[in-house]
Amino acid sequence: MNFIWQDIYFALSGAFFGAVLIPSCMDRKTEVPRTSSVPTASLLVVNAAVWASMGMWWAAGLSSVVAGVWGFLALRRPIRPEPTHVFVLQEGEEAIVMQYRQYVAHQKMLRGGGCGGCPSQGGCADEEA
Repeated sequence: MNFIWQDIYFALSGAFFGAVLIPSCMDRKTEVPRTSSVPTASLLVVNAAVWASMGMWWAAGLSSVVAGVWGFLALRRPIRPEPTHVFVLQEGEEAIVMQYRQYVAHQKMLRGGGCGGCPSQGGCADEEA
């Protein structure tokens, strides 16, 4: 087997890029987009085939391993919590909700019950005693 220094270089750089991906593989909260991970894995498989055709077996092997890691990232999905049914209000809807809350507070004050949000229930906190 002939020694090709480029083989060692490409093998070590492939090992480095594979090691850099370990935190991404371990993090279950985020995901790598498939639009970037699938083409990257595919290109690395082609690189492995080209390096193998040139007799760079170490580079081909580690390129295949890194392609497998990218493929794993493409297929993995994060663990998502159960939906909490939180409704997201649009800007106009939020204004309507705030107007309704002001209306309810005003009605409570007219009935003599205060604004309802104060600890004393006797009036708003900004009123003087």
